[in-house]
Amino acid sequence: MLAFGVSILGGLYGGYLSGALIKRGKSVGAARKTALFVCAVCVLPLVLMPFIPNLWGMVAVAALAMAAHQGFSANLFTVPSDLFPKAVVASVIESAARSERLWGGLLDQFVSHIVQWTHSYVPVFALCGSAYLLALLLLHLLTPKYAPRIRNTDGGTISVP
Repeated sequence: MLAFGVSILGGLYGGYLSGALIKRGKSVGAARKTALFVCAVCVLPLVLMPFIPNLWGMVAVAALAMAAHQGFSANLFTVPSDLFPKAVVASVIESAARSERLWGGLLDQFVSHIVQWTHSYVPVFALCGSAYLLALLLLHLLTPKYAPRIRNTDGGTISVP
């Protein structure tokens, strides 16, 4: 229950962080990527989960990771509305959701095989702890000039720095 309560705060403050950075003059892309990076770093302690000797330490790491996940999600779900015209945002999110279901199912199978082969959850926690940084790296490589799209007066879209 405690971990879920903390995760709510992560969603709220993760979304707040990018907005606060934008208000302070950072570009939308830089603010989102900064918030995503902060959240990704907060998930990293999951790598240590198998080595934590007590229950409350594990709960603390899990709560931090859950909060960071919610903050990461809050920012990641905003990316399509930043990068794509309003008319296609729903289609982009639907495609991402389909992909997530496919990869989620494959990941379940992959995790079961890893545990069966290694007889350990250490590689699983290493994967989970680093996945957010890998996702951010992929986002950065795919969107090096992250700029929101706005509709101009003639109906087309332009990027705003």
